[in-house]
Amino acid sequence: MLIVKDLWIGDNFTYTLVITNTGTKTAKSVVVNDAAPNHIDFNVSGVTTTQGTVDSSSTSKNIIVNAGDILPGGTVTIKIPSTIIA
Repeated sequence: MLIVKDLWIGDNFTYTLVITNTGTKTAKSVVVNDAAPNHIDFNVSGVTTTQGTVDSSSTSKNIIVNAGDILPGGTVTIKIPSTIIA
């Protein structure tokens, strides 16, 4: 589902990533590295993940999640609170 609304400088929103293992084998030691576009800042302290941990080297411009192993058919959802900055 995609929900789109107008966003303006200073507006907050949540950026959601859903990672699914569609293969037949376990995905081992999965690391998700997501860079913010120039006009967006990530709120690192508010990032949540359904599996794994947010890496301590994450910044307002780059989020790293160590998701660990993902079983076949398994999913990991990462929610990143974000702000439009320009």
